[in-house]
Amino acid sequence: MYLSVAIHYLKRSATEFPQRFKKRNLCLDTNTLDPAVKSAVEFVVSLPNYGGRELLRFRHLFKAEPTDRGFPDDDWKMFAIDNYIEDEHGKEIGPDEIPQLITGHSNAVLIPGSAKSHDIEYALNSNVPVPYGSISIAEDKIRLLAIFSRDMRELLSTQLIKEGPGSFQFSEGREKVQHITAVTGDQIRAHLMVFRRLYMKTEVACLTEAKAAFCELLVDHPLADFVKGRTDDYLEHLEQPPKNHPHSRSMHLGFSTKKLIDAVMYTKYLHQPKADRERHYQECLDQVGNDEVYLHGMFVCELFMLSFSMSNAGLMIASWFENWCKYHQVTPSVISSADHHGIGAGETKEQHRSRLFHEKVGQLARVLWDEAGRPESGPVSFSAEAMNQLL
Repeated sequence: MYLSVAIHYLKRSATEFPQRFKKRNLCLDTNTLDPAVKSAVEFVVSLPNYGGRELLRFRHLFKAEPTDRGFPDDDWKMFAIDNYIEDEHGKEIGPDEIPQLITGHSNAVLIPGSAKSHDIEYALNSNVPVPYGSISIAEDKIRLLAIFSRDMRELLSTQLIKEGPGSFQFSEGREKVQHITAVTGDQIRAHLMVFRRLYMKTEVACLTEAKAAFCELLVDHPLADFVKGRTDDYLEHLEQPPKNHPHSRSMHLGFSTKKLIDAVMYTKYLHQPKADRERHYQECLDQVGNDEVYLHGMFVCELFMLSFSMSNAGLMIASWFENWCKYHQVTPSVISSADHHGIGAGETKEQHRSRLFHEKVGQLARVLWDEAGRPESGPVSFSAEAMNQLL
């Protein structure tokens, strides 16, 4: 396997920025490695997101790519490593050091171009101490924040968050689309059960209620302004048309993300559909050419992004509250989620049947092997025959 990677680097020795910021192409032919290292490298680049930082474990194996090399005939992969910059010697430069190297000022801060005012203000004031000891919280607010923290942690532990929303795949000349995801319908439903607690404004510990309580406790603190800004980002996302789908540039949708979430969640997942919800669902469906697969894929992608957006504020609240509880040695009296070690630990009927069947196959294979005079191939060579006799 031939690997080619493009890496940006900053020359510490140069003085002017245009001469300092460079890009170089590195390569690695895994056929030149010993078998163990070859297998390890090829395993990493075979993962779905093979441009991730895990590949940096093998950075020392990559060499400068010859400028006159053409496209390799063998298995070839080309990629970039996200959020990675190094110096001219191949040593990584951390995000805090990059702006200092570029500007020459020790207090310079790197801010992405997409950052909003609350992101910038928080980045510039991130060193302001966060208060814990000086803050007292009423019992009702402790309960609210405890429930919210429980649900936020549970939301981020769901399979949808772990596996991601999947991807759209086209066939038949891009006329037919499929949405492929690793999560099942039951796992999406499980995610929605938690998401809804934080999403619905009628819930006692939804995101907006937790944000209000948090900002009241940390009034005028940069962290409170940041949480308010990130919550506003989430609410703004709800009111905008869905954007996380392949035709986002050419398909002008007349419905909001909130309408999509409600229409699908309350007709297909959580409730028996009411007439108004069915009408909303059909209105959304009409605008995507009555393609239910496309609409549902859009729903899953928006649900994932909304959950991520929600967590931008929610994790700040939950982490602060958990630290406050530790500081004051407070243990909130809140019922934990229905998730203990016994749930899901037992075998399903199908798993039980499969296990017993394979045990019997192994036992019979050994008997057949004994009857055949114990050839060198071992009992495993009789597994197929044993399976056929048991079926």
